[in-house]
Amino acid sequence: MLIVSAIVDTGLVRQKNDDRILLDDKVYSTGEYSHAVRGYRYLAAVADGVGGEGFGEEAAQTALECIAGIGGQEITETMLSDVISKANEAVMGKQAEDLARARMATTLAGVYIDGDDLITFNVGDSRVYRIRDGLMMRLTHDHSEVQELLDHGYIDEAEAMNHPKRSIITRFIGHPQLCLPDIVKYEGKFLPGDLLLLCSDGLTDQLEEEEIENIMDVEGVSLQLRAWQLIHLTHEKGGFDNTSIILIHKNGGTDRYDG
Repeated sequence: MLIVSAIVDTGLVRQKNDDRILLDDKVYSTGEYSHAVRGYRYLAAVADGVGGEGFGEEAAQTALECIAGIGGQEITETMLSDVISKANEAVMGKQAEDLARARMATTLAGVYIDGDDLITFNVGDSRVYRIRDGLMMRLTHDHSEVQELLDHGYIDEAEAMNHPKRSIITRFIGHPQLCLPDIVKYEGKFLPGDLLLLCSDGLTDQLEEEEIENIMDVEGVSLQLRAWQLIHLTHEKGGFDNTSIILIHKNGGTDRYDG
């Protein structure tokens, strides 16, 4: 059984929410959600829209509505590649409707679970992590200027947290050339007791990975409470951005619900 808990939080500063989340075949814009999945196939994703004037949220909504179309079935890497291309076309179609929408775009990060196997997919700087035995491992690679600086060794992780270019993404949905998703299959990498964390950069720009890991490592605390602890910590840091969190726990075959 899979236990799923998710929160979409506007934060303390912004008036609107440009984040959206996908839970299997439904898109959500705000609030908190928890449910159990009696099986081991599941699709989840986070999208963080950009573009201003409310069009960022439209881009995120449009993209995830496309991805939702393949929810509830067996999914392959080819299907994910095709549906992300369709999402890109849909967002560009919105851009063409009027000049105000011309810069709308969105990130995307998600996972398809099939038993012990995972397929991750991402464009931009939203992320997927796996937590096992208290240790957090990033399964996706950011498409951003700061990540390129990190990859070349020009800066370290501490410098990346406060770098002036940390919000500049180099790939995104909403561009004919720059929608280049990474789609990676991890065979046998999602075991009983493992936890997945999907998040927008509202979480990782405000909290260090060690802070996230410390909250994820607390035993006897429900997924939803851990998600809220992360949100509250972003608020303590100023709550400057929208933050979306999806937690998925593989419950090892037990029917006990601990959302």
